[in-house]
Amino acid sequence: MIQPASREVFPGIIHISLPVPFKVEPVNVYFLAGEIPTIIDTGVGTERTFEWLDKELRTFGFAAKEIRQVILTHGHIDHSGLSGKIHRLTGSPVLLHASEWKEMKQVQYPTAENLKDQFRAFRSWGLAADQVKQFDSMRQALNKLGTLPLEGIRLLNEGDVIQAGDHLLKPIFCPGHSAGSLCYYLTAGKVLFCGDHILARISPNPCVVLDKKGMAQSGLPMYIDSLDRLANYDVRMCLTGHGNSLSDLPGRIAAIKREHAERQQRFLAYLGEAGPCDLLQLTRVFLADLGKDRVEDLFLGMREAVGQVSLLEQKNLIQSEDVAGVRQYSLQ
Repeated sequence: MIQPASREVFPGIIHISLPVPFKVEPVNVYFLAGEIPTIIDTGVGTERTFEWLDKELRTFGFAAKEIRQVILTHGHIDHSGLSGKIHRLTGSPVLLHASEWKEMKQVQYPTAENLKDQFRAFRSWGLAADQVKQFDSMRQALNKLGTLPLEGIRLLNEGDVIQAGDHLLKPIFCPGHSAGSLCYYLTAGKVLFCGDHILARISPNPCVVLDKKGMAQSGLPMYIDSLDRLANYDVRMCLTGHGNSLSDLPGRIAAIKREHAERQQRFLAYLGEAGPCDLLQLTRVFLADLGKDRVEDLFLGMREAVGQVSLLEQKNLIQSEDVAGVRQYSLQ
């Protein structure tokens, strides 16, 4: 994939696209020059990525060692992996939402109880024990691409105002793609840094979080609510976490909601034909048109599937029951 050239997208804001060592588009990070040199998202935690970031910054007269603040839209490794290295190099604080910090600690520094809950949740989806182990191996592999630092974390709340470069940013809590996703609104320019919450070509994969009982809960219902909240903002330009920027935020929000409504109809139609199914069976249907069955694709597909059934259960269109530790879904 051709790497887009770095460029200034707004006075004092440089867009840099960084390579990612897995199957997503290059990740977009944004450097805000000025009084508090700041980077929004970082790329993965590899030496190649750090060198690429530093090289691109130097073309504009800056350097990675000058960063004094790291702001994260969310904690996924392609957006946060370099945060630990930048913190160690520069002492920069790493800013993210409290819900995101809690979730990422469970993923990157899990306790024995966390792992037990994750195992039980994955088994409830219809996965065999060896498939659950594959999921955990994937988690460990991703952690090798960088983890959040255990020190230097600053927790954000909606309503805070952050100086970044010479700009003031307002965090907007938009859970769904992750437990604590934040968008950042630059009021003066009507610019929205939206991470993976809004993308130009795809609808972001929803998160799955474990509740206090260790049960898996989808972030998709929260994501739909977060879309509606963003529709209230006057936005001229959305600076996204991958792919191209956007100018028509209301149009993109409407398109994403239509995509999810269409997916729900697919699940309803399949349940009507096949009868009670577990989540793994539903995911196979969802992935059928993609022609993929790698563990990464299966994981993302199952997160999407659990999100759709969560919405359908909320609407009382389907029901579920526990059958020997596996959730079975059927039409109401």
